[in-house]
This record gives sequence, C-alpha cells and structure tokens, in this order.
Amino acid sequence: MMGGRVVRVITTAGAVVLLSAAVATAKPHKHERDEHARVYVEVGPPPPRFERRVIAPRPNLVWVEGYYRRHGNRYEWVPGYWVEPPRPRARWVPGRWEREPRGWFFVAGYWR
Repeated sequence: MMGGRVVRVITTAGAVVLLSAAVATAKPHKHERDEHARVYVEVGPPPPRFERRVIAPRPNLVWVEGYYRRHGNRYEWVPGYWVEPPRPRARWVPGRWEREPRGWFFVAGYWR
C-alpha cells in the first residue's frame, strides 16, 4: 500500500516538473510579446550612460549594451556585457524604451 502511494507521488512530481519545463521554454507569439505584456510607466528613463568597453575576453563575443530597467518606482542601470551569440552570424538588436500615448514601455533586446 505504501509503495503504490510513493509511486503516485513521484509520478505526480515528475508531471509537475515536465509541465514546468514546457511552460518555461514556451515562447509567446510576437504579437503577444509586443502588445499584451507591456508595462507602461509615466516617466521615461534617464539618458543612457556612457560605458567604456574593455577588449573582449575572447574572440567571437558580442557586446550587449547596458540599459535602464524599471525597479519599483525608479530606474536602475544594468551594465553591458560580452556574450557568445547563439549561432554564427547572429546579430544582437539592443533593447530600447519607446513612448506611446499610454506612457513609456521597454522593448527587450533579441538576437536576429
């Protein structure tokens, strides 16, 4: 009796892990990402900071520029960093803040 219960609990836990992985790896459609997930703020970000880039620590790395992200009711700077592209010839399109009548929103950077 106890053995059947343990198997059922393990099976349920395994299903939860598999479902969690599927949700974590699922990507929203472009229109969902652009339109429905926007968080608007009234005050735009400060001007971008000047960052002094050091030489890449190894060949084939791409610089991802720093940006301001919203943290509560203020902006905080996220510094730039070097990263390996996901595939050969991939190009990083930096994130940016945009303004609409409803307010400011951030468009996340992505690989093209």
